[in-house]
Amino acid sequence: MKILTAEQIRELDKFTIENEPISSFELMERAAGNCYDMLPFDDFFWFESTVYVCGKGNNGGDGLAMARRQSVEDPEVIVILIEHTKEGSTDFAHNLYLLEEEGKVPVFRVRNMKDFPNIESSALVVDAMLGTGLSRPLDGLLAEVVCHLNTLENRIVSVDMPTGLFADDNSTNNMDTVIRAYQTNTFHCPKMSLL
Repeated sequence: MKILTAEQIRELDKFTIENEPISSFELMERAAGNCYDMLPFDDFFWFESTVYVCGKGNNGGDGLAMARRQSVEDPEVIVILIEHTKEGSTDFAHNLYLLEEEGKVPVFRVRNMKDFPNIESSALVVDAMLGTGLSRPLDGLLAEVVCHLNTLENRIVSVDMPTGLFADDNSTNNMDTVIRAYQTNTFHCPKMSLL
């Protein structure tokens, strides 16, 4: 089994984009499609809706692409967008544009916890806030959202990494602000922290 560091994974993505060749957006679409295919809909027949909780980086872009794909056949999809930073990544912004252009999926923008909508207990929650780039413990709005989600009884599936978990070394991390995922659909290969 190969285990790569977060930096090696970034280099692998860069190599793939340059040598396949494929655009970063197309690579995100491919990853999101594979991640969507691994969602545990068949395991839990009682899911009545899916809630994608997205950050504004590429992990959030993956979540938006998954929500867009699901909305083609399932109207019970919502997105909760955590406004933890002013600007989003380029591929995130493109996916948000496509999602809003289609107009099928409601997007709730959360700037503070008062904005956070109620999540029905029958919903599957997809955590697409942060991925492998995190290297410091969460604080502020993201920490509040993670702590709130961890109090819910919903099944949570994380995209690539549970939000709040560092890819490589968590010895300095505050594990109270890490998503307690039921399942993590990771890309490429396992990250050290998942083992």
